[in-house]
Amino acid sequence: MPVAEFPEPGAGLRRRGFIRAASRVWRSGRLEALRGRLHAAGLAVLLDVVYNHLGPSGNYLACFGPYFTTKYHTPWGPAVNSGRRRSSEVRRFFCDNALMWLRDYHFDGLRIDAIHAFVDQSAVPFLEQLAGEVEAAASASRSKSGSDRRERLERSRW
Repeated sequence: MPVAEFPEPGAGLRRRGFIRAASRVWRSGRLEALRGRLHAAGLAVLLDVVYNHLGPSGNYLACFGPYFTTKYHTPWGPAVNSGRRRSSEVRRFFCDNALMWLRDYHFDGLRIDAIHAFVDQSAVPFLEQLAGEVEAAASASRSKSGSDRRERLERSRW
């Protein structure tokens, strides 16, 4: 289930927000509470992210940079600029967004919707870059949690 802001009820896959969970659904820490209950039950929690079909209603990304290209089209409109001129900022935005959901909201993984619609002929495709950055962040997190456990164990011995 996508959790980001969306323009109207029932339009969860046509997101317009990227930085927080939808306020009309996830008020007052409900998302964090749900994730906590699922983790306590031993379940992993994956977030459904939508980076390539944003819909026309409430989508303001084009006002802030070269987020879209008219060279390619998807069933939802212009394609996300993941491999054309000035795409490095676009790629950085989406990679940072994915890392934010994993780091700040403690999701265990991502499901990236409609990957077939990414058109990217760059040397390192966006999805490969994203996977590499997520894996690097996960490795760093595992290393940190492992050293935290070792430190707690050492302190408990004293």
